Amino acid sequence: MKNYNNKKAEEHKINSNIRETEVRLVDLPETHENGVYKIDVALRMAEELDSDLILISDKSKPVICRIMDYSKFKYEKKKKEKDLKKKTSVLKELKFSPDIAENDLAIKAKKAIEFLDEGNKVRVTVQFKGRGIVFKDRGTIVLLKLAELAQEVGLPETMPELNGKRMSFTLKPKK
Repeated sequence: MKNYNNKKAEEHKINSNIRETEVRLVDLPETHENGVYKIDVALRMAEELDSDLILISDKSKPVICRIMDYSKFKYEKKKKEKDLKKKTSVLKELKFSPDIAENDLAIKAKKAIEFLDEGNKVRVTVQFKGRGIVFKDRGTIVLLKLAELAQEVGLPETMPELNGKRMSFTLKPKK
């Protein structure tokens, strides 16, 4: 059992910092059985295995602990958080008017491609102002042009839909 007296070890209760009388041990090696143990027995088991007693959850009675090397525990936790961060996709939004110039549309397409490369979905919206709503076909044409420019990295989830004075559709990244 190592002595962790630094600030980083304070984020988890380990070894003698666990102030409970009984703990439930999980994920034990084959030589020991999972179950409820007195804290002194659990600490002795951790010491025998040359590992640490780590508090996993204090929301249950008795609290849930695990015996393993603390540095390995921190590494696994960081790895899980990183994987979760990768899997979550964010919805980014690009807005413009139906009278957008070709070069401005190319810049918006480049930004959409950037977002799609990062694994995010992109909602592309054309905002109609005043009586511009009469020219719905212009909005559809602009959205389809942008979809065509970003077709290498993204696929449209739906066709452009008109909702009030906004016409939009969503691009999802290709796998």
